[in-house]
Amino acid sequence: MRWVDTIRITGVRHPTQRLGYIRIHIKCEDPHIDKQIPFAVDTGASITVLSEGDGVELGIDYDEIAKKQPVPSVMRGIGGSSLVYELLDVELWFELSEDRWYVEKIDSMGLMKHQYATAVCPSCGEEWSWRKEENAIYAKRIPSLLGIDVIQKYNIRFTDKLILLERP
Repeated sequence: MRWVDTIRITGVRHPTQRLGYIRIHIKCEDPHIDKQIPFAVDTGASITVLSEGDGVELGIDYDEIAKKQPVPSVMRGIGGSSLVYELLDVELWFELSEDRWYVEKIDSMGLMKHQYATAVCPSCGEEWSWRKEENAIYAKRIPSLLGIDVIQKYNIRFTDKLILLERP
């Protein structure tokens, strides 16, 4: 691993959503995570969070997480609310170029888990609940978020196709 003086992290902008995405290699001991995941750069997110869809894809056992943290916090945003469990001692590995990495160590990071309760149709008053397949589709639509707890350390620049995080 080679360290550099100026940190320039490059990501891409989604062609239709126009969000900036950066691929980050996440490392955590409990639960074990060691994988690269795309994160949306979200200046409106207070904390960095791993989405439920990415958590499921990583094989995280939410039942085991719930045993350790029986009372998760609640995160609210434009898309609604979700439960948030805490992942401790996380490393975010940003690839600057081939064989050049920058590691951002954070004390904690969120892990989303949505509550899929029944809902009432506003027009007819009928109750309905999502099927398991719909839960999975919904969970995958919500990206993992690189929050202000990390990005406040960087200057952010956008171009038509790229997002750049820079730090002297």
